Amino acid sequence: MKYHFLILILTFLNHILPTMNYTICVGSTGLLFSYSMGALAYLKTKNVNYHLMGTSGGSWCSLLYHLEDDISNHDTLWDNYIGDRNTCIKLLNRKDMKRLQNSMKLGIKKRHSVKNISNIPLSIITTKIDNNMQHRNVIIDKFDDIDDILNYALCSSYIPYICGNQYYMVYKNEKFIDGDLFKDKQIKNNCNIYLDKATWGRKYSVTDGFTLNYDISRKLFENGWNDAMKNM
Repeated sequence: MKYHFLILILTFLNHILPTMNYTICVGSTGLLFSYSMGALAYLKTKNVNYHLMGTSGGSWCSLLYHLEDDISNHDTLWDNYIGDRNTCIKLLNRKDMKRLQNSMKLGIKKRHSVKNISNIPLSIITTKIDNNMQHRNVIIDKFDDIDDILNYALCSSYIPYICGNQYYMVYKNEKFIDGDLFKDKQIKNNCNIYLDKATWGRKYSVTDGFTLNYDISRKLFENGWNDAMKNM
């Protein structure tokens, strides 16, 4: 009797689990975004629906997760969204950061400009600055079109004076900066999983995120994939 009951429960779970929705918050990445991308690539192989809530670099990773059918190949992602194999990006170089964001934006526009995003299960967290220079996190989860999502991703990842010439980015007559700055720690309460470089105890120093090239990115991607596979 107990055996038959167990079989009934397992059969029920087998039908319901693939349709359950989980919120995964993909945190700020710096230039370690390939680690988060690798973890998401593994998760995408599972038959579970995820609502992704991305912050800063995590917003770009979350967007690619939903736009691409397959994100398991690091080299394809690098070629489509970053540059050639000689591309090197330095965090404190404004030209590099602007080139990276432009490459991401143009790559997405080229590949996904006609995709319907009206029901995309994605939220983007950015920091909004009011007229009194007060800062607060805001969650954007309604988008007009692909350009709207891309601009909010730019807002979410705008590091003052590094991603541009001024302190903030202006979009729709409002001022925004990186969503990880002045972050509201209560947002984590909305997450079933909070994913970033430290989720599974891997140690990266501050300087590890200062430079990114193809070889570094590929290793980060593999680390993210393997850590997700071991721990999920």
